[in-house]
Amino acid sequence: MAEHNHYVPILKGRLGEYSALAGLGDSTRASITPLIEVAPIPWDFENEAPAKSIDAHLHPIAANVERYWGKDRPLFVDLGWIADDATSSGSHPSLSVFTALREIGAQPIPVAGVSRSDEYVAAVRDIAAEDQRGVCLRLELEDLRSVAVLARSLDATASTLKVAIEEIDLILDFKGFDAGQAPAIEMAAGVVLSALPRAEQWRSLTLAGGAFPLNLSGLQGEARIMRADWDVWRAVAINRADELPRRPAYGDYAVQHPEPEEIDPRLMKMSAAVRYATPTEWLILKRKNVRDHGFEQFHEIAEDLIGRPEFRGADFSIGDRMIEACAQRESGPGSATTWRKIATNHHIETVVDQIANLP
Repeated sequence: MAEHNHYVPILKGRLGEYSALAGLGDSTRASITPLIEVAPIPWDFENEAPAKSIDAHLHPIAANVERYWGKDRPLFVDLGWIADDATSSGSHPSLSVFTALREIGAQPIPVAGVSRSDEYVAAVRDIAAEDQRGVCLRLELEDLRSVAVLARSLDATASTLKVAIEEIDLILDFKGFDAGQAPAIEMAAGVVLSALPRAEQWRSLTLAGGAFPLNLSGLQGEARIMRADWDVWRAVAINRADELPRRPAYGDYAVQHPEPEEIDPRLMKMSAAVRYATPTEWLILKRKNVRDHGFEQFHEIAEDLIGRPEFRGADFSIGDRMIEACAQRESGPGSATTWRKIATNHHIETVVDQIANLP
């Protein structure tokens, strides 16, 4: 059973997040169970249609898991964003993805929820029956409003899935909030955790949320954003541990907002921006848009960053090593995907380091 010193980073299944996992140290990999959300199918704004078929969208998932995470450790896989799309064969997308993961020998655990469709829950039930690795139940804010209703929903869903409570990883996901909303989230999380039915029986228990903003459009130059999700978890799981039947592990959305955002690329001018986690906040260093001013701006941002006291040094993570190489012009400026990899890799190593050094 995973204890409270475990970490669940919730990542969108895009290349920047996948590749961030590949560079993690062995001790970090042993301390986390990533939850990969299969992102929605991109939209083709030019033709007013999905940019690809559901089959093409799902096809790279198994190869990405094998290449960037490997087959020797479990991970959670959630297809909630595309749950209503059927593959060309007419099957649920979860069945297609888990068949491919099974063929490569990976160890995925399917993610379900108490409010998801009957078709989705049935697909997860079939996957769990075949793979015998249990299920992750991800509860969202609407599911947590009544502890009494929650207890009945959990029992009903576990019964439908035909999985024992001891085989269920439970995630209480408060999704997106900011520092101003943190006190209310802290209070709500404390109430739910204090009254959670059979708290000690769940295979694992995680409190998750995400305080990173939806986008950086209103920021310029240097900005700092409080890591309110970390503050809430620490206040509940550490400072109020004696009040809880069980301490939850920590989960967050790394350096992105919980909700996916898709903007018409014809209208968007992406800025050169670096997201860098510190123990208490995210440091944002942003310059001008790359369409007009080029990706070379990342060299200047990296040079700025390595001269700051917040920089952890090239030995701290693969991401930090890449920042220093960019600052010293030992590598190219990279792309948006490169910098999402750097930011996510550094963030995960930062969180694991924080958890390991808690009193």
